[in-house]
Formats: sequence, structure tokens, C-alpha cells
Amino acid sequence: MTYPEFIAEWRSKSACCIVHTSGSTGTPKELKLSKDIMRRSAQRTVTFFGLRHGDRVHSCISPDFIGGKMMAVRAEVAGLRLSWENPSNRPLITMEHPTDYPAMVAVVPSQMLCILERPDLFEMRPNGRPTAWLIGGAPIDAALRRRIAESGIVAWESYGMTETASHIALRRVADPPLPFRPMNGVSLMADERGCLIISVDEKENVITNDLVEFDDSGGFFVRGRADNVIITGGKKVQPETVEATLRGELGAYGISDVMLTSEPDIKWGARLLLLVEIAGTRGADDSFPIADEVIGADEILRQIEAICRSRLAPHEVPKEIRAVRHLPRTPNGKLRR
Repeated sequence: MTYPEFIAEWRSKSACCIVHTSGSTGTPKELKLSKDIMRRSAQRTVTFFGLRHGDRVHSCISPDFIGGKMMAVRAEVAGLRLSWENPSNRPLITMEHPTDYPAMVAVVPSQMLCILERPDLFEMRPNGRPTAWLIGGAPIDAALRRRIAESGIVAWESYGMTETASHIALRRVADPPLPFRPMNGVSLMADERGCLIISVDEKENVITNDLVEFDDSGGFFVRGRADNVIITGGKKVQPETVEATLRGELGAYGISDVMLTSEPDIKWGARLLLLVEIAGTRGADDSFPIADEVIGADEILRQIEAICRSRLAPHEVPKEIRAVRHLPRTPNGKLRR
């Protein structure tokens, strides 16, 4: 879908828009999402960021996803000027005039790596305020979070889903991470599993599988998904927690990302398996360039195993570590478990 196609759908007489879930927990589902829900979500974001009629907003993400669609809806609702580009990991964010800065830019985490290499983008100050970078689509890993926080760029991490018409909570990107704060009109609670229940404008509850921990002021941290929990040797392991612990440590070894999964096992019930995505190109002798050295794949895996044993609880340590070219991902970059 293109932005003109979606804008035509939005301006049609239909009361709903056709949207698709991300597919991070299975096959993407087609949904009919009320335009009224989308309109109210858009207005909350416009108010939060103080966007004004005529402000320019720019999307680096596809309108195939709810985050991209909602950039267009915000423009339609508030009289903003929407610009966009074909999604890539090297966004351009061009300007017709030297000072035609966007007040807000929507990106995914992988695009922030390129943005951080462009100091010219740090100086954008539409209406005297710094551009707000709205990051969604996938979690921000520890190394990237640190770089964003140290850059001083004004970036916000979003929490939401297709069913809630994009984000219902935001947090400024900081290191260590801050709690997500719900937006106006959003009420939150946890069910008996510890999973988040969302009520927007006192409408029907959305029950999630996201395990959350609330702070004293009503903010929350996402600790993982209930349906991702692995039970091994009678003990529960939350893959997202293990992965977050390892990502920051393993970046120095040329590991671009990790995923904890499992295989059926007679002894353990589920045998923990860590998949590590190797950055760079494998050499002809089955070696990898790591931190200005060339280290054999077996040596890398031994070092990763040592880190696992030093940083993880005994029941969280994977029984096997495998190097892979690419981890399985959804079209918007989330790990496909």
C-alpha cells in the first residue's frame, strides 16, 4: 500500500480501515479498525507532542503497518503536512527548503543507526523546538538505546499495537530505560497472569500477553510475553529478559542480535537454544572478523558460553549456542518466535 492509497481509504465514507497485525506471534491478521478509534488516537499524539496546524511530519515507515497509517491520520486530523519516503535502513529525510524541518519523524530502531551518523539531523528545530523522533515497530536494544541517549537527540519509544491504533504509552529514550507512561484517556491494569489490560477512553478492554511491572506512579515496564515463557527443568525462563541481558555484552563480539528459543527434550522438557546473529561476513576458513581480529567461529561460541554462565541464572543458561546468518523476523523487524 502507498500513502496516497491509504489517504484515499481514510477519506472514503467507510467507518473502518483495513489493518493488519504485525505477525510477531503468528500469521498476521486482517482487522477492521474503527476510524473513530484511529481519530482519537491521532489527536492524543498531536496533543502530546504539541503539533500545530501546518507543521510538517515525516514518515520513514510503510503505511502497510499501523504506525505508518497513523502518521497519515495525524496529518488528516490536525492539518499537518505529511511527507514520506520509501522505507529503508538509510532514511533520507530530505527538505524542499533548508529550514523545512519536520516537527516529528516516525522511524523503526534499525533506521536510528543511520540517523545517529548524521549530525545535521540533530540541529533540526522547527518552531524553535527540536524534532521529535518517534520510534516504534520493535524493541530498542541496549547498545542502540545507549547511543541514542548519549546523542542528546529527542527520541521517544512507543508502546502499542494494531488493535489500539498505534501507541497508548510513550517514554523518552534514556539509559537505563525509563518506564512507559500511559497517554491521556488510557487506563491500565494487570490480570492474574501479570499481563497488561488496556482500556482506552473507557471502551472495551484490550487484553495483552505482555508481562508488565508497574511503578508507584502508574508507569510500567514490559518484561516479556506470557506466551513466550519457556519451562525447562520445571523452571520458567523469559526469553526477552535473557536476550536483553546478553545483547549489550555480545555486541563487542560481532553479534548483531540474539534469540532464545527451545527444542523438545526428554530430560528438560524444553532444551534452551540460543541463536546468535553474526554481524559481518564469514571468511572462507569458517572465521568471522571480530573487533579488528579474526576469530574462529568455535572460539566465538566458547566466549559467548562463558558470558552466558557469568551473566545468567543457572536455569537460564542455554544448552546449545548456534551461529546463524539471519534471525527470523517479521516484515517490520520484530523477532518471529
